[in-house]
Amino acid sequence: MSLRGCSHEHEPAVPSEPPWKEVNWTRIATATYLKLKKESQYHDMSYLDKRRKENKAFGRFIKCGEEAYEGLKHSAALPRGPF
Repeated sequence: MSLRGCSHEHEPAVPSEPPWKEVNWTRIATATYLKLKKESQYHDMSYLDKRRKENKAFGRFIKCGEEAYEGLKHSAALPRGPF
């Protein structure tokens, strides 16, 4: 790597290749494309379909919390008796 005739190749802290050459651009481009595709599909949905999808996700969230609570309720982690 040289900057207008200035070569710092003898210095250990200066990288030999520019940092953007080490990045896997194909992986980043694919992830970005998939994210944009998912967002586009969501925005193309009708209002009713969006509500159904959000309610389904919220229901899964609540169910997960209830299962975790039931697991704690029957474990020894919770103290028994009056406080």
